[in-house]
Amino acid sequence: DEVGASASLYGSHSLKYCKDPVQHSQFQLHTNQRKRDQIVLIQNTIRKLKNTFNKEFDDVHASKRQEILRVSERTERVKQILVDLKSDEKVSVPSFKSIEMPETFLVVEDSEIPFEKYLSPEELAAELERKRLEEQRRLLEQADNARE
Repeated sequence: DEVGASASLYGSHSLKYCKDPVQHSQFQLHTNQRKRDQIVLIQNTIRKLKNTFNKEFDDVHASKRQEILRVSERTERVKQILVDLKSDEKVSVPSFKSIEMPETFLVVEDSEIPFEKYLSPEELAAELERKRLEEQRRLLEQADNARE
């Protein structure tokens, strides 16, 4: 029960992930210098825990990406077989959910914003002019394509 003892002596279960024999027990923190040292050691442990978590997350994410690719290939083969059998069954294709893609997590798409973009009077005039020219071009193309 070394893990339980370490949690009660050191105040967390972090020793399971980061072995740091330099840290002091909670009961040995009597002087200010030892408390300051413990703060620095805890900050170091936090940094190690974050790095360990990020590494494990990246490993699991890469593994999941591989499995999704492998299943997608098999799904394509199943779809081909269903076409050959003239079956109408639908096969779902696995994919990542938006929350599982950290690189796109903080990106805001225009479709997510329910409000219309504000256009200044100059931008509005330029947009109207662009639409007028586009309509004029479309009418000229229609006139050229008219069969007589």
